[in-house]
Amino acid sequence: MIDMTIQNNTANNISIYETTELKLASLVLSEVPNCSLEVYERGNSIRKIIKILYPREYKSKIAKLEKDFIDKNALTNIYSYNKALNLIRDRLRGRNEKIQEAE
Repeated sequence: MIDMTIQNNTANNISIYETTELKLASLVLSEVPNCSLEVYERGNSIRKIIKILYPREYKSKIAKLEKDFIDKNALTNIYSYNKALNLIRDRLRGRNEKIQEAE
């Protein structure tokens, strides 16, 4: 099961995309510019919530990526995808210190 939500923040033209699916989050990060990433615990669940903040003008692109991902038709640059995947995995494992120093 894929858990996804989209929220809008009208104050600063930022939208929030939340998912528990690691591969989908990597796809979004690799295809949408100017994103930021946060990871949250989900109560006593094993899965964590991946929260992506992105510019609102990319809302339709994210909807298309989500549909393509579900249909297993998503295409992306493999280098960008793997880089995003490693970034998310590091955040999920709690290696924020190394990531912040590298950025």
